[in-house]
Amino acid sequence: MKTKLALILASSLFLSGCLYQKVNNYDLHRSVVFCKSPENIAEIVAFGDGDEFVVCMDGTKSKLNAIKGQGK
Repeated sequence: MKTKLALILASSLFLSGCLYQKVNNYDLHRSVVFCKSPENIAEIVAFGDGDEFVVCMDGTKSKLNAIKGQGK
């Protein structure tokens, strides 16, 4: 019973978006560099484990830490 409760609580945390983080100006700048303009950014995703991704309107995707941009 305790195991089922723990699984339910853990899965609800993962699915609720609690592990998502916000992005800042530095992340936005790197996204613009990768997608070539703000209008070409489809999505920026930041996960609780530190991974951040940008997806452009044409479907290309990159990790933000792989993109060089203006310093923080």
